[in-house]
Amino acid sequence: MQHNLNLKNIPDGFFLRMSNLRYLNLSETKLRKLPRDVKCLVNLQYPNISRTEISVLPSEMINLQDLQFLICQHLWWDHITPDGLVSKLLNLQVLDIYPNGEIKLKELNTMKENIKALGLCVTSLNVLQQLSELPTWHICLERLYDLVSLSYDVLSCKSNGFLQELIICSCSQLDEIVMNGIGTDLRHLDLGHLQNLKNIVWKDVAPQRFFCNLQLLTINECRKLSSLSWVMHLPSLTELSVQVCEGIKELFTGGGWRNSAVSEAPSFPRLRSLTLEHSPNLVSMSNQALDFPLLCSFPIFNCPNLKRLAFKPDIVNKEFVQIHCVKRVVGEIGVGR
Repeated sequence: MQHNLNLKNIPDGFFLRMSNLRYLNLSETKLRKLPRDVKCLVNLQYPNISRTEISVLPSEMINLQDLQFLICQHLWWDHITPDGLVSKLLNLQVLDIYPNGEIKLKELNTMKENIKALGLCVTSLNVLQQLSELPTWHICLERLYDLVSLSYDVLSCKSNGFLQELIICSCSQLDEIVMNGIGTDLRHLDLGHLQNLKNIVWKDVAPQRFFCNLQLLTINECRKLSSLSWVMHLPSLTELSVQVCEGIKELFTGGGWRNSAVSEAPSFPRLRSLTLEHSPNLVSMSNQALDFPLLCSFPIFNCPNLKRLAFKPDIVNKEFVQIHCVKRVVGEIGVGR
């Protein structure tokens, strides 16, 4: 039933004779609600309603005591689970309501014993303080207005290696993010609307080792960041998007990470897409020519002072498609040094 955009309604009574159903995938449909007779699915273990238009789960789901997974990713609503529902699903092991769904602190505390994977949105410092005791794998930190400094190692209890997707947005006082711990399996990092963010601090760890699996990086409206040199040697990075970063004049300052051996390694070994948008003070990508062995897409939007792209002369590879400029990029653009 998944991936069916014509599916908008499940009539009452549809589930009455499906008591043996264990797996139900309704993701990427236009459903707005589940019928109350979902309570008849007493053997259901895995329901997935991700990317639907469902606003709240029926309270009758409390009868589904065999439920082990509850997957509700990318729904628009904050409180998809009725109060008390999650804590009463005693066999629940995986709950994913990322990136918009929230859970109250009291319910989180009751989940610590049985939950094995958790995805959620965090809008409370009290909830943030509990993450180090929870097996989080998808997190959105949003509207934490009193948060000034954030350490990566407090975001999951599983030695940091469990977290796969992280969004940090609209935390207006956040000044620094400290990358620490033993490493991570993070695949997707999105930093957005962090107006006061000045520093990303690396504490006794090299970026290319810490983020060895990071594939997608988006940085949007981080107006006080001055450089992104730490991304140059990330071994798995395929997509990089930098938008509305007015504090950046040179995108990749110096030779990248401070270790000289790393600095001499090829830059951006797997990057396929680089997007630069609305950064009016950006003058240069780098003061040295850079490797982009797999780059195939490079759109530039409204970066009027960009003059140096810092590509090596052999940038045109078999897969390179185009540099696409929207709104004039002024000055004489240099390819390398």
